Amino acid sequence: MITLRKMRKRDVPGLYEMAIRSFQPDYEKFGVYPPFIKVKNKGFLPPLILGCQVISVIEKQYPRVKTWKLETPADNTGLHRFYESLGFVKTGEMKDPKSGMVGYVYEKRS
Repeated sequence: MITLRKMRKRDVPGLYEMAIRSFQPDYEKFGVYPPFIKVKNKGFLPPLILGCQVISVIEKQYPRVKTWKLETPADNTGLHRFYESLGFVKTGEMKDPKSGMVGYVYEKRS
């Protein structure tokens, strides 16, 4: 069973390290981490790879949210299929000027 709780300040280092490991292949390929991972500033919650159950729990916990948005690397077709299977639709593209990495923007509306 998955339960959610408010993040505590002491949770940030562990979540940060998990995100760095998760996105290491992107860093090795493009030389940058995804947006919101601040290598020098661990005060921001980094993006996390979420499973189907976690996304479902989050959506149920926040029923008033009508639009969910995320960004993912353009060449990660596995993630595209995963997000699309959850009802997300590609709505745009972005390009990191520093690395040239292209990403897709996905949205899910309820």
